[in-house]
Amino acid sequence: LSQYSAQDELIAANRSDVQSAYASGLSPSMIDRLSINHARISGLIEMIRRVRTLADPVGSIDGLKLCASGIRVGKMKVPLGVVLMIYESRPSATLESACLCIKSANAVILKGGKEAAETNGVLVSLIKRALSDADLPDQAVMFIERQEHEYLYELLRLKDFISVVIPRGGEGLIESIMERSRIPVLCHAKGVCHIYVCSDADLDSALNIIINSKVQRAGVCNAAECILVDESIATKFIPTLVSLLNSHGVLVRACNKSMTHLKGEAPDKVQRAASGDFGREFLSLGS
Repeated sequence: LSQYSAQDELIAANRSDVQSAYASGLSPSMIDRLSINHARISGLIEMIRRVRTLADPVGSIDGLKLCASGIRVGKMKVPLGVVLMIYESRPSATLESACLCIKSANAVILKGGKEAAETNGVLVSLIKRALSDADLPDQAVMFIERQEHEYLYELLRLKDFISVVIPRGGEGLIESIMERSRIPVLCHAKGVCHIYVCSDADLDSALNIIINSKVQRAGVCNAAECILVDESIATKFIPTLVSLLNSHGVLVRACNKSMTHLKGEAPDKVQRAASGDFGREFLSLGS
C-alpha cells in the first residue's frame, strides 16, 4: 500500500465507487466515509504500522493466581476462530479488520457494502498479496462479493463455521444482523458523542476542540453531536460558539435555555431543538 502504483490503483477504483455513489443519491455522510485520498491512505499505513508493533496477544495469561489446591489458574488469550465482519460504505474497515484479525491469529470473512465494491476489491487483492509474501495462507482473509440479502442471511446461520459476527454501520444494519444471526454478535451503539464545557474551561481551547470534533469529518460515528455548556458561562460562550459553528456551515439545534442567548442569530442557521434531537446521530453539518 505504501507503493504509489498501489495507491493510484486504489484511488482510481475509489473514484469509480464515489461517482456511482453520487449517481445513486448516497448521502453526503456516506460518501465521505466511502472516499479515499492520499492523506487517508497515509493514515491507513500508519494504522498498519501501529498494529504491527503491538504485542502478540495470543497465549498471554492474565490474572494468574494460586488456588488452595495448589493449582494455578489464569485467563489465557486465544484466537476466536473465524470472524465475520459486516460493514457499509467504509473501505477503511476492510483494511482495519484484516490487520486486527491477522494480528490476533483469527481468520476473517469481509462483507462490505456494494457502494465500495471496486475499492474493497483492490484492498483485498493487496491484502492477499501481502499474506502470500509473508508465507501466510491468503485464505485467512476472505471477501464476499455477492450483495444479495439472502446470501448474507445464509452466512448468519453458519454457527458451526463462524465464531462471531461484528457489524459496523447504522442502526438498521445492526438491528437486521441481531434479528437474523444464529452466531454470537458483537455490536456497537450509535455514536452520539457529547462535549461538556465546564465553568472554568479554557474557552478558546473549547472552541477549537468543538470545531475540530464536528467539522473535520461530520459523517463519522465519533463526530460531536451534542454540546453541553455550564450555565455560568452560557451567556458569554454560547453566542460565540454558535457563530463559529455557523461560519463552518453547521446548523445548530438549541434547547429552550440556549435559545435565550441567541436572539441575533440567523433563523436559517439556528433552530429550536425537538425532544428527539438530543439522542439523534446527524452525521452531517446541515441537517
